[in-house]
Formats: sequence, C-alpha cells, structure tokens
Amino acid sequence: MRNSKLAALRAAFLYTVPIFAGFWFLAMAYGIQMSTSGFAFWYPMVMSAVIYGGSLEFVAVSMLLSIAGGTIVYMLLIQFVF
Repeated sequence: MRNSKLAALRAAFLYTVPIFAGFWFLAMAYGIQMSTSGFAFWYPMVMSAVIYGGSLEFVAVSMLLSIAGGTIVYMLLIQFVF
C-alpha cells in the first residue's frame, strides 16, 4: 500500500512542477507589488488566505491605495458578486 502511494507521488510530481512554478511566479509578483506599495510583509499572506480569486488580489492593491471612502465596503461587495 505504501509503495503504491509513493509510486503515484513520484509519477505525479513531474506534472505538478510547471503548475507550481506558475503559482510561485504569481505569488512572488504579488508580494513584490504589495511590498513596493508600502504594505507590511504579513498583509499579502492574509489577503491570499481571505481572497479566493487570484486576479482580485492584484486589483485589491489599487483599491486599497485609492482615496475613495468606501473602498473596504466596495471590496466586500465585489467578493459576494464574484
């Protein structure tokens, strides 16, 4: 039983490396964008855990930096729509 699981893991690992590389690149780009925008290092981690939509995280950076008064309310509403 253990050998079959290990063999399946070895076979699947080669297929997951390109996907991992893509996610890693996007995560690094998002972290760099948040860092250069002036947010603390923990903020992107919290937003990645809370926001379930990869591209919305990039949009949220500009929304948080905007001067509009209801930005947080707008972000919550857009979460329910998408």
